[in-house]
Amino acid sequence: MKNFFQGFNFSGFDFDQGNFNGGYNTGYQNGGFVNDLGFKEKYQKACDTLGVSYTSDQYEIKLAYRKLAKKFHPDISTDPNATEKFQKINDAYDFLSSENINKYKNM
Repeated sequence: MKNFFQGFNFSGFDFDQGNFNGGYNTGYQNGGFVNDLGFKEKYQKACDTLGVSYTSDQYEIKLAYRKLAKKFHPDISTDPNATEKFQKINDAYDFLSSENINKYKNM
């Protein structure tokens, strides 16, 4: 006989062991405890994508973003992967907000 839960996708739940492995980030935001697993790696990857140092300020990040955005904009670039590169550049710039920059520097 099949296990009742086999047909369902319960990510984060481990019913065979009778416990709960996973959940939501219930920590405090903005200055308190936050589940930061992987934050440092994401920050560094975003900096690498834009070609800036990990200690760059918002001004340097904005300059690098504009330079790369002009180069890889899908309406301008002839690169066949321009759309994909442009999306990665936008995602990196969005992640590198002043809040995340300060958070990284205070780690």
